[in-house]
Amino acid sequence: MRWVSYTRMVSYKRNAENAPDAIRVQNERIQEYMRAKDWKIEKKYCDRKNSPDAMEAFNQMVQDGVNREFDGIVFDTVFHFGRSFGFFKEVIQQTFYPANIHFAIVEDDFCSLDKSREEVEAFFEKKHGDFIGENAKEFLQQTIDDGKHGTGQARYGYIYSEDRKELLIDEEAAETVRLIFQLYAEGLSFSKVARKLDELGIERPDQHKARLVGRDVDTSEEKKWCPSVIKHILGWSVYTGEGVCRMGNRDIKMTVPVIVSRELYDEVQKRLANTLSKRREGCRKEIFILTKKIRDKNTGKYLVCRSSPNAVGRRVYMVSAYGNLTLKEGKRNYIPQDEVLAEIKRFLYHEKAQAAHVLKMLGTEEKETYEKARLEDNSLQAQEVFARLQNLCTERMDRHMAYDAGRMSEEAYQAAEQEYLIVSQECEDQFQSIMQKAGEIRKIFSRSNRWVKLFRDINIPEKLESQHTSKWIEMVEIVDFEKIEITPKMNEWKEMLPKEWINVELEEE
Repeated sequence: MRWVSYTRMVSYKRNAENAPDAIRVQNERIQEYMRAKDWKIEKKYCDRKNSPDAMEAFNQMVQDGVNREFDGIVFDTVFHFGRSFGFFKEVIQQTFYPANIHFAIVEDDFCSLDKSREEVEAFFEKKHGDFIGENAKEFLQQTIDDGKHGTGQARYGYIYSEDRKELLIDEEAAETVRLIFQLYAEGLSFSKVARKLDELGIERPDQHKARLVGRDVDTSEEKKWCPSVIKHILGWSVYTGEGVCRMGNRDIKMTVPVIVSRELYDEVQKRLANTLSKRREGCRKEIFILTKKIRDKNTGKYLVCRSSPNAVGRRVYMVSAYGNLTLKEGKRNYIPQDEVLAEIKRFLYHEKAQAAHVLKMLGTEEKETYEKARLEDNSLQAQEVFARLQNLCTERMDRHMAYDAGRMSEEAYQAAEQEYLIVSQECEDQFQSIMQKAGEIRKIFSRSNRWVKLFRDINIPEKLESQHTSKWIEMVEIVDFEKIEITPKMNEWKEMLPKEWINVELEEE
């Protein structure tokens, strides 16, 4: 196997110190790692310039990789591969590895050669998460050290000082906040407060913010004050002069100018608590358990839940909430809710059993056969596009030599270059699409299959609620108010599995 190495002088890690002997240290660590593996390096690529923009050796390495001049590349750390994390993702994750060019990272003691596809994909996800998390953590810490309030927007009614170290009152918005608290304390509901603000011509928070920062203000009439916005504003304790700012993993108390008195705020909170408590007590969860999730298959119309006049405490689904329940010639215009929920529970147990069966099949040779067959066509397409890219690169090199030798005019050369850029981008886009599809195929035949992940360990409760149907059920369709057909969430991932794995008789719980 032909191994090459890559080193560079400058690391893109935040606040990293680039030592004068950085390249020597990287080479020593790489050599030690390769000796332990009993592997040899055939060629070294090194960007020695003390500049974050140094990429000459990197670009040559990428070109040689595309031309299949090596089979594996080793480097010391992710932070010494290109000038940003995006280069690691684009070159290693999206180009080299899908083309079967392996990689090894000394710092992580990780080599793709002796890892499964799932392990490599998990590694990519972890490195991306670590990179995002580390940068966010350092940025937040710097924000805390500077005594600033972060990058978020100040609550409606406040604005940041120029150095972002203080919250100041935005008097125009603060007046609206006080009015909202006063109106609600006087007994108006969220909806009535919202209508009152619309009647007074007071702009919404998003309109106010847009005007402050100089953006176009959306003044369309259909966009009015929303009751939910009123509810949120009434719950913000910061208006009393005391707030909590979440910075990093710490809650930092802060003192800000007062907009609403503590007495008025407490009065509003008591009414809020009473209102929300009554709403929860009076909520009929059974009615909303399948809202927008159950429909008549013949007409496509959503069904509504209503109490049955024929049985106290029983509910039915029908097209209209006001029609009469009928039974003509053995056909009804409704279906009892308990029948639907019982069928959903039976269906969920069956899905769980199917997911468990698929998990067993994923550990068999049969899985390898199916996956290989699915990947073959995809692989042929990738090879064709890869070969086309190689031909384009060869033609470009020949064209460049002809131009240097004076056998090609400037105008013809530039026109050809523009055509090359367009065609090569099309090829690269096509190649990335093919590689993405290959990744999806491998994911289908793995424990990461989204349908398998959703249903393999579900805990089905005795009594279903809307949170369960929202999570597990895509749609329930009723045929002639007799037959119940259910589509699970992530059904597209289930459909891509072999039919033989799905259409089997299973023992359900």
